[in-house]
Amino acid sequence: MSKDHSPHLSTMTLDELLLGGLSPGDEQQARAHLAECPACSRRMASTTNSANRYREQLTEMTLEELRARLEQPRAPKPRRTWRWGLVALGAAAAALGVFLALGR
Repeated sequence: MSKDHSPHLSTMTLDELLLGGLSPGDEQQARAHLAECPACSRRMASTTNSANRYREQLTEMTLEELRARLEQPRAPKPRRTWRWGLVALGAAAAALGVFLALGR
Protein backbone atom coordinates (compact mmCIF):
# COMPACT_ATOMS: atom_id res chain seq x y z
CA MET A 1 0.00 0.00 0.00
CA SER A 2 0.95 3.65 -0.09
CA LYS A 3 3.91 4.41 2.15
CA ASP A 4 3.53 8.20 1.99
CA HIS A 5 1.09 10.27 4.01
CA SER A 6 -1.32 10.83 1.13
CA PRO A 7 -4.92 9.70 1.62
CA HIS A 8 -4.79 8.23 -1.90
CA LEU A 9 -3.27 5.06 -3.28
CA SER A 10 0.14 5.49 -4.87
CA THR A 11 0.70 4.83 -8.55
CA MET A 12 2.86 1.89 -7.54
CA THR A 13 0.03 0.41 -5.47
CA LEU A 14 -2.38 0.80 -8.38
CA ASP A 15 0.10 -0.89 -10.72
CA GLU A 16 0.69 -3.72 -8.24
CA LEU A 17 -3.05 -4.18 -7.84
CA LEU A 18 -3.49 -4.31 -11.61
CA LEU A 19 -0.69 -6.87 -11.98
CA GLY A 20 -1.73 -8.99 -8.99
CA GLY A 21 1.39 -8.15 -7.01
CA LEU A 22 -0.19 -7.16 -3.71
CA SER A 23 -0.49 -9.44 -0.72
CA PRO A 24 -4.07 -10.56 -0.03
CA GLY A 25 -4.38 -8.12 2.89
CA ASP A 26 -3.02 -5.16 0.90
CA GLU A 27 -5.24 -6.06 -2.04
CA GLN A 28 -8.29 -6.09 0.20
CA GLN A 29 -7.35 -2.68 1.65
CA ALA A 30 -6.71 -1.23 -1.81
CA ARG A 31 -10.04 -2.49 -3.17
CA ALA A 32 -11.86 -1.12 -0.13
CA HIS A 33 -10.18 2.24 -0.68
CA LEU A 34 -11.12 2.21 -4.38
CA ALA A 35 -14.74 1.57 -3.43
CA GLU A 36 -14.72 4.73 -1.30
CA CYS A 37 -12.41 7.10 -3.21
CA PRO A 38 -13.63 8.47 -6.56
CA ALA A 39 -10.21 10.01 -7.37
CA CYS A 40 -8.35 6.72 -6.93
CA SER A 41 -11.11 4.86 -8.77
CA ARG A 42 -10.69 7.18 -11.77
CA ARG A 43 -6.91 6.71 -11.68
CA MET A 44 -7.34 2.94 -11.49
CA ALA A 45 -9.74 2.97 -14.44
CA SER A 46 -7.30 5.08 -16.44
CA THR A 47 -4.40 2.78 -15.55
CA THR A 48 -6.43 -0.29 -16.50
CA ASN A 49 -7.53 1.25 -19.82
CA SER A 50 -3.96 2.22 -20.68
CA ALA A 51 -2.67 -1.27 -19.88
CA ASN A 52 -5.43 -2.89 -21.95
CA ARG A 53 -4.77 -0.60 -24.95
CA TYR A 54 -1.05 -1.32 -24.71
CA ARG A 55 -1.65 -5.09 -24.64
CA GLU A 56 -4.03 -4.93 -27.59
CA GLN A 57 -1.67 -2.82 -29.69
CA LEU A 58 1.36 -4.90 -28.81
CA THR A 59 -0.46 -8.14 -29.54
CA GLU A 60 -1.79 -6.87 -32.86
CA MET A 61 1.60 -5.54 -33.94
CA THR A 62 3.26 -8.78 -32.98
CA LEU A 63 0.68 -10.87 -34.83
CA GLU A 64 0.99 -8.68 -37.92
CA GLU A 65 4.77 -9.03 -37.87
CA LEU A 66 4.54 -12.80 -37.46
CA ARG A 67 2.06 -13.10 -40.31
CA ALA A 68 4.26 -10.99 -42.56
CA ARG A 69 7.30 -13.10 -41.77
CA LEU A 70 5.44 -16.35 -42.36
CA GLU A 71 4.15 -15.13 -45.71
CA GLN A 72 7.61 -14.17 -46.96
CA PRO A 73 9.36 -16.83 -49.02
CA ARG A 74 12.41 -18.17 -47.27
CA ALA A 75 15.65 -17.43 -49.00
CA PRO A 76 17.87 -20.47 -49.38
CA LYS A 77 20.97 -20.46 -47.27
CA PRO A 78 24.04 -19.62 -49.29
CA ARG A 79 26.30 -22.56 -49.94
CA ARG A 80 29.74 -22.15 -48.52
CA THR A 81 31.64 -24.39 -50.90
CA TRP A 82 34.51 -21.91 -51.11
CA ARG A 83 35.51 -22.87 -47.58
CA TRP A 84 36.01 -26.48 -48.60
CA GLY A 85 38.00 -25.23 -51.58
CA LEU A 86 40.34 -23.35 -49.24
CA VAL A 87 40.73 -26.44 -47.07
CA ALA A 88 41.56 -28.54 -50.13
CA LEU A 89 44.00 -25.91 -51.41
CA GLY A 90 45.72 -25.79 -48.01
CA ALA A 91 45.97 -29.59 -47.88
CA ALA A 92 47.41 -29.68 -51.39
CA ALA A 93 49.97 -27.02 -50.52
CA ALA A 94 50.98 -28.94 -47.37
CA ALA A 95 51.30 -32.19 -49.33
CA LEU A 96 53.38 -30.45 -51.97
CA GLY A 97 55.64 -29.00 -49.26
CA VAL A 98 56.11 -32.43 -47.69
CA PHE A 99 56.77 -33.99 -51.12
CA LEU A 100 59.34 -31.35 -52.00
CA ALA A 101 61.03 -31.61 -48.59
CA LEU A 102 61.29 -35.42 -48.77
CA GLY A 103 62.33 -35.37 -52.43
CA ARG A 104 65.56 -33.54 -51.78
